[in-house]
Amino acid sequence: MAGARFNAGWWLTGRHVDDGDGDRIAVRAPQTLTYAELTGRVGLVVAAFRALGLRRDDRIVFLTGDDVPMFTGILGAFTAGFVAVPLNTMLGPKELGEIVADSGAAVLVASEAFREQAERAAAAAPELRHLV
Repeated sequence: MAGARFNAGWWLTGRHVDDGDGDRIAVRAPQTLTYAELTGRVGLVVAAFRALGLRRDDRIVFLTGDDVPMFTGILGAFTAGFVAVPLNTMLGPKELGEIVADSGAAVLVASEAFREQAERAAAAAPELRHLV
């Protein structure tokens, strides 16, 4: 397979489905997902990111709790060829804004619990194109 690129997202999800192990448990908490279910969710995330017009190696910053949406978001970024940048939710808006701006992120994904921090961080990042 000369010239093939390694894809971390596929390696962590899709290869299990391709190998016939799609019914095996991939995630146990707080909800249980099989590899097939996880791969399906990651595919939806990939499609959503691509619909934003992102290019390979664009950065996607995540300001979310440690949960399945964050996990699928990061795996979706990997699978689509983007760079996932998870942030510490304990940081204040000023620090978050500096990190988002410094990363050159195209997208900031935030869960509802961190909406206000995300909006303030986004205001400090002129290169940011999307706040989700």
